[in-house]
Amino acid sequence: MKYKHKKGLFLFLLTVTTMLLFLTACGKGREADTNEYAIYCLDRDENSLDTFIWRCDTVETNEIIAQMLDIMAKVPDDVKLKQPVNGFSVVNYKIADGQIAVEVSEEYHSLQATTEILVRAAIVRNLCQVDGIDYVSIICHDGELMDALGQPVGKMNAEQFVDNSGNEINSYESVRLSLFFADESGDKLKKAVRTVEYNSNISMEKLVVEQLISGPNSDGFKATINPQTKLINATIKDGICYISFDETFLSMPEGVNANIMIYSIVNSLVELPNVNKVMISIDGYEITTIGEGISIDTTFERNLELVE
Repeated sequence: MKYKHKKGLFLFLLTVTTMLLFLTACGKGREADTNEYAIYCLDRDENSLDTFIWRCDTVETNEIIAQMLDIMAKVPDDVKLKQPVNGFSVVNYKIADGQIAVEVSEEYHSLQATTEILVRAAIVRNLCQVDGIDYVSIICHDGELMDALGQPVGKMNAEQFVDNSGNEINSYESVRLSLFFADESGDKLKKAVRTVEYNSNISMEKLVVEQLISGPNSDGFKATINPQTKLINATIKDGICYISFDETFLSMPEGVNANIMIYSIVNSLVELPNVNKVMISIDGYEITTIGEGISIDTTFERNLELVE
């Protein structure tokens, strides 16, 4: 696609209190076993997202999506909100293997860069609430959507739009992260490059680890960290990145050993220019070994022998 973003930083006002749902919902804007959905819309000034609650009258997936896309194109009752599908139209959509491809009209190219990111975030956040929909891709008549760095956006999930809590004025940036996940066998690491739109108040070390926790979004990779794991803290001092998790970290994904899990984190963090070593701890626990007796009472350096 020839959508032309301004490369580098996307700067725009962001009212964070309206975005807290981004983190707490974990990609799902509704309670389980209900037909209520949080519909993400742009605010009146097109510089943040807010939601209203929509109750759907069906449980059939295609009907939910059709109605949701229709709702996204209608002017909200709340005058402080703007519909995300505005100035362009949704031409068609196709669902396959947990992914929905949304085809939009060529007018999508005319969106301002800051507005386009919010529109994209709203569409992805809305559709990923539907059971069975894990990823969203946006397709235009002339091909694939490109990000701010000139790379194909590809399929997106709700966790790719990362926000930070606080009350200050914030800015969004687009960054390419090198993340190491397990291969399909679980015995080796594979490098994945992921573009993330994130709030610039989030530290890069925290962003890297949270993206690892969210897991891979491409075939041929396996998650290395239990997705229920909570990151307690991430700081860098004198080239060492100190990472602290809750005890869920000890419950490793099936088929992945502790060595692969540790170096998934280490190799990913050492890709950052200010990180040379990594130290891992479990918050509130005096644990010095994990898995097959691997000591974590030490600092870890990059290990390329585990990379296929």
